[in-house]
Amino acid sequence: MEVALLLGLTGDGSPEPLGRRLPALDPDAIVLLGQRDDGFRAAIGAPSIAGRVSLHPAESMHAHPHEIALRATEQLSRHSPAWWLHIDLDVLRGDQFPACASANDPAMPGGLSWAELAVIVKMALQAPRCRGMSFGVYNTDLDPDGDAARSIVGFLAEIGPSSAAAATRRADGRAAAAGGRPAGRVTPVSARSSSG
Repeated sequence: MEVALLLGLTGDGSPEPLGRRLPALDPDAIVLLGQRDDGFRAAIGAPSIAGRVSLHPAESMHAHPHEIALRATEQLSRHSPAWWLHIDLDVLRGDQFPACASANDPAMPGGLSWAELAVIVKMALQAPRCRGMSFGVYNTDLDPDGDAARSIVGFLAEIGPSSAAAATRRADGRAAAAGGRPAGRVTPVSARSSSG
């Protein structure tokens, strides 16, 4: 829904200065992988952005995640001088990642496995124009024993410092060439979750 706003498809009554800055994104410079929210969007009456941006639902990712991720990075590289990878962890199946509201939402069935997500992320972080990665949609209240937090840390270890470091080195080199400061360094990550 936020992407629709940034594409200028929604937000007719947006306050200024936001309204005059829309659309803020080029639809060809956006690729969405692993969506599974058709039922949710139908329930709340939110239109789809399918057909406006490159969108690959979760079901389409299972057979060929590597090939689809490669095509996605190639598209982004054709349409953007630099891009950022953002991961909403609710793209994962509920049995793989229960620490988000969609894990048990019947309107959002299916999803990716950690292994499928790792293939996609490794491919993206190796792309020359990828500048880094962020992720979100983790609810500590739904992770009282910390298992999901440990899965996130394990995932970050699996994608490896080499993938993340490659994106950081590219960003550092471009910043230095432009006379700017280097990007932040990749450091070891640990996570702890507590209930309460």
